[in-house]
Amino acid sequence: MTSEQRYAEAYVWALLPGQTQPVVAGRLAREGRSFLFNYGRSYLAREEAVSLYEPELPFARRRPFG
Repeated sequence: MTSEQRYAEAYVWALLPGQTQPVVAGRLAREGRSFLFNYGRSYLAREEAVSLYEPELPFARRRPFG
């Protein structure tokens, strides 16, 4: 018997420049047939925070978590 497991969200970790330990950068969440990414407030508050992918994931403060 095989079960199909569907996940609704995942936390995204990032290794910041000059650091040796990753930090939680945001959350990827399923919304209908799409996935939405939101940076976490604690990540945005870091001086060393960088956009994970500038063309598609610029810093934004919409619907933050945490």
